[in-house]
Amino acid sequence: MKNNKLANIKKSADTTSKVLKAFSIVFLVGAIICLLSGISIFCFSEQLNEFVSYAGGQWKLAFGGTTQFIAYQGTPLVDSFNFETFSTWAGCNALYGAVVAGVFAFALAKLRKAFVTIKESESPFSETVLKQIKTAAIITTILVALSSVGIAVCVALSLWCLCSIFNYGIELQKNDDETL
Repeated sequence: MKNNKLANIKKSADTTSKVLKAFSIVFLVGAIICLLSGISIFCFSEQLNEFVSYAGGQWKLAFGGTTQFIAYQGTPLVDSFNFETFSTWAGCNALYGAVVAGVFAFALAKLRKAFVTIKESESPFSETVLKQIKTAAIITTILVALSSVGIAVCVALSLWCLCSIFNYGIELQKNDDETL
């Protein structure tokens, strides 16, 4: 019975690592797309700014007799700079998206390593797994803090609890190994 549970845990860790790898790749591709978009916007800023002006809290795009309004609603960090040109505003939002997506990809890759280690080891209670979980926890908390400090505090405390449980498990594992 015990071996079945261990086999199921290892299978679950393997499946989770594959899912995390897929999501990590998606976020990495998103980061590359945002980065290339931001660079393109900055490269063609003069041409782009000829068609766009700021009008009453919106960007007004006038091209070929057609007028389109774009809400001035980017990321709060970028919007706080109050950029006066559309290309600067849009380019900075795209670069911000690249950074956030890249950091997400990194955090997911760290979590994936923890699941791979769990799958391949005899015990998940190791310093290696704990280090990977702590790294992912810190990155996740920082990312959550960008949108809500209150939620970030809850996430940080929850992840700290998980790390404490793993630390306790490591000590129990050491004691068990010494007993044998």
